[in-house]
Amino acid sequence: MKIPNGTYTANATAAIVYKSPGGAGIIAISFSITSEGYEGEKIASRQCLVRKDGSPSDIGMESMKQAFGWDGANPYRLAEMISDGGEHPVELVTTTESFTGTDGTLKEVSAVQWINPVGGSSGGSLPEETPESAFMAEFGAVFRAGAVPASKPAPASSPTPAPPKSAPASAPPARP
Repeated sequence: MKIPNGTYTANATAAIVYKSPGGAGIIAISFSITSEGYEGEKIASRQCLVRKDGSPSDIGMESMKQAFGWDGANPYRLAEMISDGGEHPVELVTTTESFTGTDGTLKEVSAVQWINPVGGSSGGSLPEETPESAFMAEFGAVFRAGAVPASKPAPASSPTPAPPKSAPASAPPARP
């Protein structure tokens, strides 16, 4: 069954860690939906933890920390924790992805867009603010290039001027 786009509660039931063909470090997680009307439906997610260039995927790592309480130290411990047979409730935000099947036809499948802790999003807290001087030293040119000078306020509207008085049709006759 295709799960409509939306937010659903689910239990994470199994997980594995692998290296993608492109060289990224991935955790694949299976879920069982628990939301009314979709109970027992299965959906899987692949979350990038390490990009193919070897740098951490901050979004993937933070999502796993927030949703599962993972310490970020070892993805195999996260996979073991998820696969231990216990309850691991989360909220999934789903979307529809399209692809061309091996038979050449267009296919649509439900996909996990975000994994959040139950009752909130993984982005629930703000990061530490960068000091203005450091931020502007690095990015100030971008803002200066796109800055638009402040416009002058429009002058206060004046009453509409009266139409000009029409000149007499002809000059008055001269007196003798």
